[in-house]
Amino acid sequence: MIDIIAIIKTYGYIGLFVTTFLESALFFWLPGDGMIFMAGFMASEGSFVLPYLLLLFFVSSFLSGLVGYYIGKYLHILTKYRFFRNTLKEIHIERAKKLFDRHGLLVIVISKFFPLLRTFVPICIGLTGMKLEKFLIRNMIGSFLAITSFTMGGYYLGQMFPWIQEYISIMILLIIVLSALPLLKKILPRRHRNHHTIASK
Repeated sequence: MIDIIAIIKTYGYIGLFVTTFLESALFFWLPGDGMIFMAGFMASEGSFVLPYLLLLFFVSSFLSGLVGYYIGKYLHILTKYRFFRNTLKEIHIERAKKLFDRHGLLVIVISKFFPLLRTFVPICIGLTGMKLEKFLIRNMIGSFLAITSFTMGGYYLGQMFPWIQEYISIMILLIIVLSALPLLKKILPRRHRNHHTIASK
């Protein structure tokens, strides 16, 4: 497991920004949630300035969502080529478009709280052709809610229970597992069904 505390202490604000940006934009396996929570906890001890953290993480989350959106826009342009047209089937894009048109804000806000989703939802939104202005507003709201929740959660925990620092590594691991749990519950049964289907043939 990546030593989140060591990274934070070594690289400070720059390390926090770069890691959380990369996690949301492309490298979804990086410990973004745990790092944000831990930075909030350390802010309660005076290691960081809380408003700086909130602004830094908000900008990181917002920009990473924007990167995903433009990746999706570029992928949509590639559908004029046969290979990508066969891979990115129009029927699936249309279904996603209907979902985002109906529940776009809710989907974006929820995705910001979960790894993998916050990486790929903006890409899917760009692929479906949502207007940039609409995405920017929804991305801003989702980033604000998620970043405030994780950062302030760590901050208030540190203020109320400073002794819990001894167990903070366990808590970070727990946050990462809980964040990924909804996705694992979706993926694992599907793999089990596929394996069962192959075995029965």
